[in-house]
Amino acid sequence: MTPATRVLQELNTDERERLRLRWLAKVSARDRMRAHGCWGWVGAKSLKRNGKRGVIRVGGRQGRIVSAARVGLMLRLKLRFADPVWWTLEVCHRCGNGGGKVDCVNPKHLRFGTRVENEHDKRKGRG
Repeated sequence: MTPATRVLQELNTDERERLRLRWLAKVSARDRMRAHGCWGWVGAKSLKRNGKRGVIRVGGRQGRIVSAARVGLMLRLKLRFADPVWWTLEVCHRCGNGGGKVDCVNPKHLRFGTRVENEHDKRKGRG
C-alpha cells in the first residue's frame, strides 16, 4: 500500500471533535493526569508488531485504521487528514517509550520525521 492510498477524506468540525473525544477515552486516565509523562493506550492494538501499537479507526465504519500516536499528533497540531504529506512522514517519539513497555501516545512526546530520523531515535533508545 502506497502512502497516498492511506490518505483520508477531510473530517468536518463535528467529526474531528468526535474523533478527539474517542481518542481521549482510549488513553489511560491515570496517565493523562500527568501532563508531562507518557500516556499509555488502552484501546485496540495493532496485530502487527506483537500488539504493541495502539490503533484507532478514522473516518467511520468505512474509514481506515490508523496509529493512535499519529492521530493524537495530527489532532494536536490541527493538521488536515486529507493532506498527503502527513501520511508520508513517520511519527517519532521524543521519549523512550515508542515501542517499549508502554506505547506512548502523548502528543507532546511525538513529532513527524523521516524514516532515517526515526531509525536514529530507535538506536538512541527513544522509540
